[in-house]
Amino acid sequence: MSLELEVIQHKEYVEAIVSGEFDLQDAVDKFQNIIITCKIAGLSKVLIDYRELEGDILALQKIICSFQVIEQIKLYFESESRNIQFAYLGKAPQVSSYKPGLEIAKMEGIQAIVTVDINEAYEWLGVKAT
Repeated sequence: MSLELEVIQHKEYVEAIVSGEFDLQDAVDKFQNIIITCKIAGLSKVLIDYRELEGDILALQKIICSFQVIEQIKLYFESESRNIQFAYLGKAPQVSSYKPGLEIAKMEGIQAIVTVDINEAYEWLGVKAT
């Protein structure tokens, strides 16, 4: 099973539902779809729901993915004054292993959280559930 991505544009935010088996290059390529949707829609709040992601992902793959995703974000949004926000929604065992990538993003000035609570994600983004 390959990595699947469903991108839903809401009024206030973009929702990305990720499922299937993680593949580093596929993840980086599909992340670009999220960024492009945000750019076209003029939205800067993103909920990435990866609760249905399958398989074990090596820490090194997550860190490499983080660096590549950060480069995409900077490329698409560096000329804009608005800050893009990412709320990553995962399952309890997965969330703790995403902390290094989150710290890398924060060091680069990207606003992001990782949580297991969808209501916390909505609240942090400042949006209402749809």
